[in-house]
Amino acid sequence: MKYWEDFAIGDETVHGTHEITADEIVRFAREFDPQPFHTDTEVEGPFGGLIASGWHTASLYMGMFVRNVLLDSASLGSPGVEELRWLVPCGRATRSPGAAASSTLGRATAIRGVARSSASTSW
Repeated sequence: MKYWEDFAIGDETVHGTHEITADEIVRFAREFDPQPFHTDTEVEGPFGGLIASGWHTASLYMGMFVRNVLLDSASLGSPGVEELRWLVPCGRATRSPGAAASSTLGRATAIRGVARSSASTSW
């Protein structure tokens, strides 16, 4: 079990890989982000074909982060996300070589520590 004081400034973790298939992209998008460039495998669209929703890739990252960091920590939840951007579209059958995160530490209150992290994926 990892506690706040066990996280060091500059710590980095790699959370694993995930191959995103066209079926997975369409299945997620139909329920949560039904724009044509997420749901139509034949679309040309502004990105030249089917791409995953940014919310899909964010959810995949969160799952990797929880399984590889939070489940083995005394996490009390998150106060929120300050910034989230999608810089490059994620197309079908794209494999992430890994999601990396680094941390900085601070104290929000005398009884609860806050670890801020910055993460990037390369789907």
